[in-house]
Amino acid sequence: MQQRDTRHLQAMVNGVGARLRQRLLAPAPFYLLLSALVLTTVWAGRLYWPPLAPLVLLLCAVLVGWMRSVRRRWLGVYLLALLLLLLLQSGWAGLEPAGVQRAALVAMALGLAQVLIRTARLVQLSRAVQLQADGLEDAEILALLSPDAAVAARQWLAGEDRHAAELSEVVSLSVLHASLQRPGMLRRRRRDVLLG
Repeated sequence: MQQRDTRHLQAMVNGVGARLRQRLLAPAPFYLLLSALVLTTVWAGRLYWPPLAPLVLLLCAVLVGWMRSVRRRWLGVYLLALLLLLLLQSGWAGLEPAGVQRAALVAMALGLAQVLIRTARLVQLSRAVQLQADGLEDAEILALLSPDAAVAARQWLAGEDRHAAELSEVVSLSVLHASLQRPGMLRRRRRDVLLG
């Protein structure tokens, strides 16, 4: 009887925001590689900006493409900027080295700014989802579930662990879906898509 009193469905939704962030963002090694490449570019100096800028842009394009809510046209913009930088570096482009360095700096800054802004927005979204999930009581979570899942949840609350792993996944997905459908979240998701 004491075990039943300590069980709460809230325990199954503790990591909803973290799992959403993990699904939306690229793995940490990509961010570490980008940071190392940017630090190397800064340390190498202005003369190395033009040859290293395409690598930075390519990695930015990979990171932006990994984020699921970003429209595909950004990848085309990155490829166009990459080709333009390579074209400007050629000897027959007629642009002075200082101009190529400035173009490389601007391209890298814009690519990095977009990666940072998109990452910050997705982290904010995952935190907001977790805050909404943390505010749900067991009765509210039960109301979100399908009838079969609600029966399994009541059995789990009574002490039966037979379907605990499946129930945990169903509860997490139900709470995630409900959190993303709330009016404040819908407005935030629409803004993210429009600003993509």
